[in-house]
Amino acid sequence: MPTVIYYILLPFIYLLAILPFRVLYAVSDLLYVILYQIIGYRRQVVFDNLRNSFPDKNEEEINIICKKFYHHLCDITLETFKTLTISKKSMLKRCSLSDSALQLMNKMAEEQKSVVLVM
Repeated sequence: MPTVIYYILLPFIYLLAILPFRVLYAVSDLLYVILYQIIGYRRQVVFDNLRNSFPDKNEEEINIICKKFYHHLCDITLETFKTLTISKKSMLKRCSLSDSALQLMNKMAEEQKSVVLVM
C-alpha cells in the first residue's frame, strides 16, 4: 500500500519541486496553516517535548518556539522536494561550506566514505 501511495503522490511532489523558491515558500506558509492551525498535527506532543526541553521558558515562549518549529518543518519538507529538480548552480548559490569542511568533504569523497555534517 505505501508503494501505491508513493506513486500517486510522486507527480504532485514533482510539481512542487519545479516551483520557484518564492512560490514554494508561499506553499510552505499555507502548509504551516494547515498542519499547525487546522489539523494540529502532533501539536500536543511538540508542546510537551518543548516544555520538557526548556523548563525555564514560559508558555508564551514555548508557543513561539513551537510556531517557529512548524514553519521550519514545512520549509525543510518542501526544500527536500526541491532537491529533485534544483540545478547544481542554484544549489551552490544557496549552500556554502567553510574551507575546512570543503577539504574534509573532498578527502572523504576520495576515500569513498560518507559524511554527515553537524553545524
